[in-house]
Amino acid sequence: WENAENADAPQTFIKATAQAALASFGGDELAMASAHRQATAASQPLIAELFKHGAPVPMIRMDWMVKRRGPGQAQVVFGEYCEMGACCLKWQEGPPKIWRSALDVVLY
Repeated sequence: WENAENADAPQTFIKATAQAALASFGGDELAMASAHRQATAASQPLIAELFKHGAPVPMIRMDWMVKRRGPGQAQVVFGEYCEMGACCLKWQEGPPKIWRSALDVVLY
């Protein structure tokens, strides 16, 4: 995610396109694919851990730091879980959908 020009506030983040993300990896498609595989593999036990503690949360965002380490190589590091109250970035329908889901969990 990048901030909109001259902005540093909620709802000013811009999701990079796949093309822009690949460009940040110097066009290295193998390294980008490696980053995706690593993040997917690392996310599974993290998500499973959440299910051990009761009802699933209505929304989860997982933040990752990724870096191209060389040709075809990437490093992926888990940053944090962001759940209820997390910034939905530019997802306009996000906040109402998330809070309705939270109320459904509590009220039903």
